[in-house]
Amino acid sequence: MIDVAMVVLAAASAVLLPALWHAHRPAAARPGRLAEVLLATWVGGLVLAAVVPTNAPGLPMDAAAYVHRYASVVAFLALPVAGWLLARRLPAVAGRRVRGLAVASVALAAAMVWSAYPGDRLLLGLVERLLILTEVAMLAVVAVALLRRMVTPVRAA
Repeated sequence: MIDVAMVVLAAASAVLLPALWHAHRPAAARPGRLAEVLLATWVGGLVLAAVVPTNAPGLPMDAAAYVHRYASVVAFLALPVAGWLLARRLPAVAGRRVRGLAVASVALAAAMVWSAYPGDRLLLGLVERLLILTEVAMLAVVAVALLRRMVTPVRAA
């Protein structure tokens, strides 16, 4: 079930890529393109982590489990950086929300890495769920801001 959810989240995130491309402002070319590459990295990392299975807790990690783990880490670190970069292209309120969620995501990702390695998986499930909730919220704020930009008519000066 988790694997299906990861693929669905990746697909939903991938839908944002064309919207970001169309909303792209030439003045923000460099951060905009990097944000889009990082969002694509998030999508690819989620798909890879969903397709490559991990091992059961307590068992030694095999090559597939390492691929799963590192694909997840890359994905969950790429999205907050993408969000931070995208925030400058969003309306002020949405940008502040995205930046706050990006900071929370980085903190939760650090807690997840700690839990997965020296923490002996202490509260790993809780931290993973909080991280995914934070990152889905970030994607939702970006999506709503883009949708509002698309449906709000541009007023002549």
